[in-house]
Amino acid sequence: MKDQLLDPSSTHGSCKSHCSILSKLSLHSHDRDYAHAPVRTGAGTEETASRGQSDADSASMRGPFSDCVSQMSGLTMDSKNRKLSPLGVVVKKCARELQAEPPLSERRSQLILQSLLNILNNHSMETTSNTLHNGTDSSHSAANTAKAIAVDNGALPAITAVMKIYKDSAKLQSRAILIFAALAQDNADHQDAIADCHGVSYILAAMLAHSKSSSLCLEACSALVKCTSLCPRSASQLAHGDGVRTLRDTMQLHSKHPGIQQYALQVLVHVSRQPPPPTNLLNQNHTHDPYVCLHFVEDPELMELLVELLIKHRKVKPILQLGGTLIHILAKHGKPRTKSSLVWSKAVPVLLKVSKSFSSNALTQLDALQALLALSIERPEAREVVAEDGSTIIFDAMSCHARNLAIQHTATQLIHLVCQGHTSIFIAKCLKKHSKYVQVLQNTRDTFPIQCATMIDQILAC
Repeated sequence: MKDQLLDPSSTHGSCKSHCSILSKLSLHSHDRDYAHAPVRTGAGTEETASRGQSDADSASMRGPFSDCVSQMSGLTMDSKNRKLSPLGVVVKKCARELQAEPPLSERRSQLILQSLLNILNNHSMETTSNTLHNGTDSSHSAANTAKAIAVDNGALPAITAVMKIYKDSAKLQSRAILIFAALAQDNADHQDAIADCHGVSYILAAMLAHSKSSSLCLEACSALVKCTSLCPRSASQLAHGDGVRTLRDTMQLHSKHPGIQQYALQVLVHVSRQPPPPTNLLNQNHTHDPYVCLHFVEDPELMELLVELLIKHRKVKPILQLGGTLIHILAKHGKPRTKSSLVWSKAVPVLLKVSKSFSSNALTQLDALQALLALSIERPEAREVVAEDGSTIIFDAMSCHARNLAIQHTATQLIHLVCQGHTSIFIAKCLKKHSKYVQVLQNTRDTFPIQCATMIDQILAC
C-alpha cells in the first residue's frame, strides 16, 4: 500500500454540483501535519451520490447571500471594520435563521450551512493562492479574521442548534462538521469556543447516528483532531462523553479505511496526552497533568484492536507511527494492568516494527525503545520477544544515533535487562555473529561512560 493519503472528499468526486466541489475543497487540507506523511484511503464510497446537491439547490443557495458573499472575495486587513462588516451581516443572518422558531426546513438549513462554508472556503483558497504566488501570509491573517468574525457573530451555537434538530440528516451533519473543522484548525481560541458549545459532543453524536457512512466518519475524525489539538477541554469532553468507545467502534467498523484509522489514532493520542492550556489559563497553584484522561484509553479491548489494526496497516507509515506513539504513552504512563494487556496483545512485535521502520527518526525511535523497556520491566514475556526478535533492531538503532544520549542510554538499559536470565543467550549469539555490534557497544561506552559504561561491561561479559 502506498503511503499517500487521498483527499477524503475524493469519495465524492463524481458529484458535479457546486456543493460537492466545496466539500472537496474543504477536505483538501485536513491537517497540515499530515501533508508530509499522507496515507491512501479507499475511493468510491456509497455516499457519492448523496453528497451532491442538484443544480436547483445551487441556484437557491446563491440567492439569499450571493451579494454579501461576493463582497468577501476582496477582503483585506486594511480598514477591516469597514470592509469586513458584510461578513458579520451574513453570519448574523445565517445564525438567526438557523435558530428561528419554528425551525427552518432541512433543505433551507443545509443551504445556509453551505453559505457559511462557502465563506470560510473562499478565504482559505485565497490564503493558499496568495501564499504560493506572493510568498506572504497576509491572506492567512485575513482568513483567520473571517473565522473569528464567524465565531463572534454566533455561528457556533447556531450550528449546534440545527445539528440537534436534524440528527438524521447526513448531508446537514456533514456540512456542520466541516465548518467546525475549518474554524478549529490551528486556533486555540476557536477550539475553546467550540468547547464552550460542546461541539465535540455533537460531532460524536453524528458519528453514532451515521456510523456506516465512511465519508462522514472520516470528516468527523478529522474535525475531532482539529478540535482537540490545542484544547484540553475538548479532549476532556471527548473522554468523558464516551468518545473513546465511539472511536473504537468506528475504527473497528471501518477497519480497512486507513484515513479513518489515522485520524482516530491522532485523536486518541490527544486524549491520552492532552495539550497544555494557554499560559494565561494555567493556575499558578496547580500544574498541568497531560495524562489526566489516560485511564479512559486504558481499555483492553481497545488495545487489542489497536495492535490488530497496526498489523493490518503496517505498511502505512503514518498509522504505524501514530500507533507507536499511543503504545508508548500507554506503556510508560499506564497502569501495570495496561502494560500486561499490551504484552498479551502482541504489542512488542509492533514496537519492534516501528523501531525498524523509523530507524532515522530519533523521536519515534526513542518512543519505541522506552515503550519496549517499560513492557520488558513489567513482563518477562516481553523480554523474551525483545531478545529473540529485537536484538539486531536495537543495536542498529544505537548505531544510527550514536550521539543521542537518550537513545543510547535507553537501548543500553533494555539490552542489559534482557541479559539477565536465560534470555542472555540471544544477546550473546547476536554479538558473536555480528562483530560490528560489539564495536557499537564499545563506542557507546567511550562516548557516554558515566551513563552506560557499567551496563555495557556487564553486557559484553555475558
